[in-house]
Amino acid sequence: MKSRGPATNCIYEWNAWNGYLLKVIFPGATRIRANIGQSHRDVLTQVERHNGWFAFHINLTETARIPRDRETLCESLRGRGIRVLNESLTTISKHAIQDACAAAGLPTTRAPILGDPDEILILKSSYNYGGERERQLARSERQELGLPTECTWKAGHDGYVVLPRRRIDINRWEPAEVILERYIQNSRNFFYRAYVFLDRLVISRVVDPSRLKKMPIGIRRVNWFVTLPDLTVVRRGNPPMHVARALAAFCAQIKLDFGALDVVEDEHGESYIIDLNTTPYWGDGGHPDLIAFLAEGSPERSRKPVDACSGDPAETTNKFVSSDSSSTTLHRRD
Repeated sequence: MKSRGPATNCIYEWNAWNGYLLKVIFPGATRIRANIGQSHRDVLTQVERHNGWFAFHINLTETARIPRDRETLCESLRGRGIRVLNESLTTISKHAIQDACAAAGLPTTRAPILGDPDEILILKSSYNYGGERERQLARSERQELGLPTECTWKAGHDGYVVLPRRRIDINRWEPAEVILERYIQNSRNFFYRAYVFLDRLVISRVVDPSRLKKMPIGIRRVNWFVTLPDLTVVRRGNPPMHVARALAAFCAQIKLDFGALDVVEDEHGESYIIDLNTTPYWGDGGHPDLIAFLAEGSPERSRKPVDACSGDPAETTNKFVSSDSSSTTLHRRD
């Protein structure tokens, strides 16, 4: 009897290949190029019958119509015994992120238009990365995806506005394209970025005094490795468990299989999830222990709902080690 070969994993991508984290983790995965307007049949002809996974890796905010009959594609893939990653996650808009936080019982940053005129707020594009990919779409492509014919937010990802409420005129933009949030900060300038692949979670913390927190090139960072959904700490280190609990609850709520998340913290240690990117950029090299840990993510472990207020889990041991090192990774796509 002919033996079955190793599982073949597929990455169904649009503008998210060279240098992007998922390809770095799985360099041998099969690439399937996505095209706006294609059908599930166009995709299935490129998928071998295998027992690996199929990952949606579309570098846009709204992906429900890629392909145009996405639900049929997912059903067909499941029928072949293929695990579909990020199957249910079709929007990463800032509004959807805050809705998921609220549904998971987590604090949200969403701010009302009316309130203390001196409260510091931040006005953002609701699109991922300031809507830069959406602005590159042709009018016909925007129509195909159900997007407005043009973006009113022109400032990109670096054009977020941080001002007192009395100085922000939100009426300049379409309501669905922007979100008004409370500006969260702490005197230690802590900022977190987390990476998820199935049951693997890496939490990275940096100290960044800039007003718009990022992961600039070469910034010193501390990494912690945790498993989901049990929040078992892998080997040594004392990760911020309040951040880990919030991330676990959010991932369970939004059904995230792969992506990067940004978390800010206030002066009292309360954590707030402010961004989700399902096509994070990684660059060339850096933190091989992080890459190896994510690569061992298991599709067999279920991600059960997590109580964001539950107690800290006990630590265990593994071959991976929490690291405190200078980053050489090029995090271009923040």
